[in-house]
Amino acid sequence: MDLPDISSLAESFLHTVRSCRHILAVIKGSPDPDAIAAIHTFKQISEKSGTSVAIESEQHPSLPQNRRIIADLNLPIRFETVEDPARYYDGYAVFDHQSIQVDGITGLIPCMVHIDHHPAIGSALPSTFRWIQEDVGSTSTQMALLLKHIAPSQGWTAVEERKTCTALYFGMLTDTDHFAHLTPLDQTALEYLKPRTDMQFIQRLLSLPFPRSALAYLERSFQNQEFYRDWLITGAGFVDGRHRDAIALIADFLLRQNKVKVAVVFALIRQEDSLHLDAVFRCRDSEFDLDALVKRIAPMGGGRPFKGAYQVDLSYFKDTPHPILLWHLVRLSTTGKLKYHRDLLESDES
Repeated sequence: MDLPDISSLAESFLHTVRSCRHILAVIKGSPDPDAIAAIHTFKQISEKSGTSVAIESEQHPSLPQNRRIIADLNLPIRFETVEDPARYYDGYAVFDHQSIQVDGITGLIPCMVHIDHHPAIGSALPSTFRWIQEDVGSTSTQMALLLKHIAPSQGWTAVEERKTCTALYFGMLTDTDHFAHLTPLDQTALEYLKPRTDMQFIQRLLSLPFPRSALAYLERSFQNQEFYRDWLITGAGFVDGRHRDAIALIADFLLRQNKVKVAVVFALIRQEDSLHLDAVFRCRDSEFDLDALVKRIAPMGGGRPFKGAYQVDLSYFKDTPHPILLWHLVRLSTTGKLKYHRDLLESDES
């Protein structure tokens, strides 16, 4: 993939931001360090350009590290859907997500900014400024490259730059598995961020214990785990929506602890008005096309090297009087489907 012209991207990015007075930045899914850092950086750059930014999140943060970052950045996030967005905002922005479709917003106001590092999903809706860079490990990398170019002209103070770079550093760290999978662009961003990062704060984040809320799900995953060829497949049962990020932590943990090529953890994510099957993939082979695999299982899912996920809406069954039977059906069906697609890989290679 060709190296991007950061100077031209920065100019186009700033031109788009300055064309608006008010922008709504949307965190799709659960707020994770990469999305949080990217949106914080966007807010800082935009407001120094004279554009106000409000932040909306579809879900509450579920991990202690994520809540700590939001608090430290003093990042104001609203968790309710904006009513009549055209009345208050000129457009919206999406970071760290393949799709810019946002219920209640898309079609009412234009998408002004879309920055992401995942492969595109479906036919792309229009966005005034779009930067999709698949050969980076995080959206924080992209925002760091923009910040490096923009900050000097905006007169950032050392304190402001340090706080933002610390957030971006942690976003990169979490999305690249502690910098185990860095591309040349990641390296360039890291060279800029590292001298400006509060390493003591990073260490405090890393020292936070495995969330107590995740321990029960981890134990259930141990009980249900099944080794199939070079995959580990397991279900964590019903997971409260506030703790949905736990299954990603469990997938990371199981891949580290076992000599398998792929670890898949799935669960039924239960929220007040919805029920979803979430499946998270972790892989240790950079050459394995995880995105193609996930999309073959669930076309609206996706992946990139080392990580992938998909989600299926099962809200029709959210009020079932027999949750144990529902979980049994979902576990058997999901495990069977995953095994089937593992077997298809053998057919593809033959």
